[in-house]
Amino acid sequence: MSKVIPVLVQTLKARFANYDDAIYSKTRWLNPELWCSEREYGIEDITAMAAHFAKPLEHASFNLASALKEWHSFKIYVRSHYPKLPDPKCLWKSVLSIRREEFPNLCKLASLAICISGSNSTAERTFSVLTNILSDKHLSMRHSTLDDSLIVYGNDGLWSVKEKEESLTAQYRSTLKQTTGERKLVNQRKDRNLTRKLPVINHKSWLTLWLLMMTVILTATHLSQTKNFHFQNPTVTERIEFNA
Repeated sequence: MSKVIPVLVQTLKARFANYDDAIYSKTRWLNPELWCSEREYGIEDITAMAAHFAKPLEHASFNLASALKEWHSFKIYVRSHYPKLPDPKCLWKSVLSIRREEFPNLCKLASLAICISGSNSTAERTFSVLTNILSDKHLSMRHSTLDDSLIVYGNDGLWSVKEKEESLTAQYRSTLKQTTGERKLVNQRKDRNLTRKLPVINHKSWLTLWLLMMTVILTATHLSQTKNFHFQNPTVTERIEFNA
């Protein structure tokens, strides 16, 4: 055992070497059991995490000043609503589903911190879900639809009922708008093709066409009168042939 333990320790240190990153120590504010009585506690950690996740938070319209104000209110809320220190997982699950509107910026930062995985089990589960979704009956599914399905599956437990309804409504409107736009595009293409097939006729062309039609009508009338004349006067034809 004396030889196995040092090797095991070295293996574990090599396996979890990334956990020496300072960002992991900045997530202590998520656990109420680690809070201290200092008024300024958590501000430094929240500021450091906001700087680390600056790019995704920028896309989520995150405001650091508002998040720090929410942090003071959040500590008061936890101490007043939970006489005993709650479990971090149960606490944040409740806050993210019920109190998100009260602490919007703090919840955005907490969501990113909670997404940090301690192992690759989350990635393995994601591949399993991907395999179940992309079955033989869904091979024609678009990549964007597959990405949306994975996002919905992964965040189902974090979203509130209101957020799910808003997401479904937004997706329905987007799909309806896209379908309507595709129909308009198809109709426009049909109109363009029809316009290309129809000849463009100017005033000179109309005059030429009218003269041509009048010529055809007059010629047809003249031929008709000539046939009637020969039919009504057969004796004239017979006399000409007889004299010849």
